[in-house]
Order: sequence, then C-alpha cells, then structure tokens
Amino acid sequence: QVRKLDSSADLWLLAVNVSDAVLDTAKEIDASGVALYAQSFNEASAKQLLDAGLKIVIWTVNDVDQAHRCQELGAFGLCTDKPAEIVEALR
Repeated sequence: QVRKLDSSADLWLLAVNVSDAVLDTAKEIDASGVALYAQSFNEASAKQLLDAGLKIVIWTVNDVDQAHRCQELGAFGLCTDKPAEIVEALR
C-alpha cells in the first residue's frame, strides 16, 4: 500500500529473525533494510542480509560489548535505551 502512495519511499522490514520470507518480502517491496532483533544478529544473519543488499539496524542493544559486535558484523545502526553510553563506546 505504501508503494502505491510513494514509489520511492524508504521501506524497512521489522523482523525477529532472518528467514526466506523476510528476504523474499524485502525483495518484493524493494526494502532498503531490515530492523532485526539483537538476539538474532550473528555472522550468518549478517551475511544473509548484507548479501541481499540490505542495511541492518539492530534492536535493542544496551550492552557495550554487544554494540561492538553489531558494529563488527556490519550493522548500519542500532536502537538503544542508553544512547550516550553506546555512542561513546563506539567512537
């Protein structure tokens, strides 16, 4: 429905885990990326999403070590309840 209103809208999927359905839907709607649950973000899911040409935002990351891991795996961004702490750690 969004594509009918604006063919150039920046669409992202929200997913608990990466699956063929998520990847197929992202392709079908020409999504820019996927917002993925932090516990599902690992080397395999990062590779699947990046290989599909998708940006990745991880939610919810409140641990500095986890934030570094997300950064190392290629996350485009992350959601956190501790922005000052996480931003400082990732500088």
